[in-house]
Amino acid sequence: MPTDPFFKFFLFLIIYILILLVFKFKGTGEKKVTKDCLNACPCEKNCPLNRIERKMSDKFFNHLTFRIFNFKRYKCSSCEWQGLRWEKDFKAKS
Repeated sequence: MPTDPFFKFFLFLIIYILILLVFKFKGTGEKKVTKDCLNACPCEKNCPLNRIERKMSDKFFNHLTFRIFNFKRYKCSSCEWQGLRWEKDFKAKS
């Protein structure tokens, strides 16, 4: 195994991007769609989620994932769940 620091960093970056792409194609953290709701809570009740303002850490996390997911913060009104979700059909800003 080469000890070149640039090679190690490049290898780490490639592995990191591959892991992100696997999460993207598996749908980890994707919006949950049901017959009653286009954006349902991950709890058993499947209540609709409401958008809330992003935290600074959410914006940092979005940049850390190279904006592959375009995370948005949601909150459930019935179970008080809060978290990040992303849409499968991402439309970049023009």
